[in-house]
Amino acid sequence: MPTRKLARAGKRSWKRFKARTIDTFDPKAFKRLTLPAAGLTVAALAWLTWSVLQPGPGIEKSDLGDSLADHVARGQFPERLKLPLPGRDKPVKARLRYSLHPEYQRHVRKVLEAHRPDYASFVAIDPATGQVLSLVNSVHGEQSRGLASNLAVQARFPAASVFKVITAAAAIDQRRVSADTVIPYNGGNHTLYRRNVTSDASNRWTRYVSVRDAFARSINTVFGKLGAYYLGRELIEDYAHRFGFNREIPSDFPFAPGESAMDEEQPWSVVEAASGFTRTTTLSPVHGALIAASIVNEGVMMEPYLVESVSDAKTGEELYRALPRVASVTVDPVTASELRELMQATVKRGTTRDTFRSFFRRKQNQDVEVGGKTGSLTGTDVRGRTDWFIGYATVNGRSVAFASLTVHEHLWRVKSAQVARAFVELFALEARQERVVLGSNAP
Repeated sequence: MPTRKLARAGKRSWKRFKARTIDTFDPKAFKRLTLPAAGLTVAALAWLTWSVLQPGPGIEKSDLGDSLADHVARGQFPERLKLPLPGRDKPVKARLRYSLHPEYQRHVRKVLEAHRPDYASFVAIDPATGQVLSLVNSVHGEQSRGLASNLAVQARFPAASVFKVITAAAAIDQRRVSADTVIPYNGGNHTLYRRNVTSDASNRWTRYVSVRDAFARSINTVFGKLGAYYLGRELIEDYAHRFGFNREIPSDFPFAPGESAMDEEQPWSVVEAASGFTRTTTLSPVHGALIAASIVNEGVMMEPYLVESVSDAKTGEELYRALPRVASVTVDPVTASELRELMQATVKRGTTRDTFRSFFRRKQNQDVEVGGKTGSLTGTDVRGRTDWFIGYATVNGRSVAFASLTVHEHLWRVKSAQVARAFVELFALEARQERVVLGSNAP
């Protein structure tokens, strides 16, 4: 089939696939529909189908999450736990094996202890499976007594400009704009004034910027205009829901999804949400990592899992093994690819260029693809300057997604992007050495 016809067939197939739900579609029909798609490989299709078809183990994921809830909230990962098992009157004494990579855990802890930010959390996830590879917290601030230990599962932090990822995804996926679309704007990059959004006046102070550069430099006015004139409240809410806001994301451990709220009677709330210039949109580090993971995974968000396997503590019989499962389809593969371009621009010439400049100057890092999005806003729930960097790294055929969060009450000790860079350096080193990532009995 000629390339153009193949691409058109793939686009039509993708639209038919998106109309179906993950819970009800027929895998055979899914394969027939999507095999012609230019943006999806046969291997990716086989993986998706396999992940949805696999039967659940004896212990239900929901029961595992309920049993772990209190422990995870306190940042504890017990090796042994009593778990309910279908067909047995009493809970079974079980041994849990976690998916966390011990070397990643040690490395991130070392970085955070060296800088000692008031509050910090770092989460890394395998985009293709949902396996949680790292989950580290650091609490040293004045409000530490009133906080649960595990910040990674709490959506108490303003999402800030991280929400620009959702706005860009909606605008590009709906073909309202592309990365190269040029939008005029007045005013500063990181301010948001009504007159600059609502006025179409062009004068000597008017600047013209592509969506790619507006994303990389996090220009609030441009994204406010995208929300007000290109998208609207309903489309933003739709894509926020696709990316997991305002709904539960299935997992074997409880974590709070992000929240996004816009007032129907206040059009300006759409502008604030689209640009991330609001405290009403919140995010947890686990959710932030999942957003980045879905983009590097061709628009497919996988359910995160922390427990790799469960066995009977007495007999050694395996009672549960984690299986990759699709949580949602956020955007099509073409849009996901374009979003990666925007995220790479952030690292190469945007808000994190200074952090990664020396990283890319090193010869051994020329083959590493890194992309991300920053966000910064003063929070009130956890008082202090909230700093985000969510992103991904790809090298030697392996990918990882991550979310790095720091909160600074008084002094700014380390940027979240610096913590992420330290992690990416270790990941790239391991990927080059083609080392196998294994779980551990305890993080």
